Amino acid sequence: MKKTNGKGLILFSEGVFKVENVALNHKKILKELQKLKFRDIKAVDGLETNKVKNSPQITESVRILDHMESGDIIDKEITKHIQVSINNFFGYDVGCKIINTWGTKSPPGSVNNFHTHSNYWLSAVYYPHGLIKDKFRIMFESGKHDAFAPKVSQYNNINMNSVLFETLEGDLLIFPAHLRHMIAPNLTSKNRYSIAFNILPEGNIGEGDSHLVYQFTK
Repeated sequence: MKKTNGKGLILFSEGVFKVENVALNHKKILKELQKLKFRDIKAVDGLETNKVKNSPQITESVRILDHMESGDIIDKEITKHIQVSINNFFGYDVGCKIINTWGTKSPPGSVNNFHTHSNYWLSAVYYPHGLIKDKFRIMFESGKHDAFAPKVSQYNNINMNSVLFETLEGDLLIFPAHLRHMIAPNLTSKNRYSIAFNILPEGNIGEGDSHLVYQFTK
């Protein structure tokens, strides 16, 4: 191996903020979630992607907190943690507002494709159930190997292309909405449920001719 006096500089990085066992009644919320109406996920071209029943389903509504008895409690608790992540982890001085919230049901053996959430700043996922043995997982991908995928000699923050998170009951993950992610295969014999959130900043954004004020009535 040839030597050099050069050194690497890490320019940018992505992050996921994780909260364990958020203060919610997980079992009660799971029962409420299971009662909601779900539909097959459809591709942007309108073609069904659930033809062999091996893809997750989402709720018909993307404002499910309005239809759940625990909706206000969920909104308050999740918003609290999102705000902490914005201030203390992502490092921004701005408020936040949950806009869209939907449920996901993943039947046994189901898996979906990598995707992002356009037009939003942050996204989050809350898991009302899941044991270690269930191996409920979510995968994040950087996309840096889309063009070239050379053999990796030692994984690090520069060359790592994907990360797999195992999730348990009460876990909450908060991440940039542009970060590609997917639900990993459900290896159990039962349906897997989760609640997803899309978030916008609230308050003053930017300066000068780029200044913008986001205000929400609800």
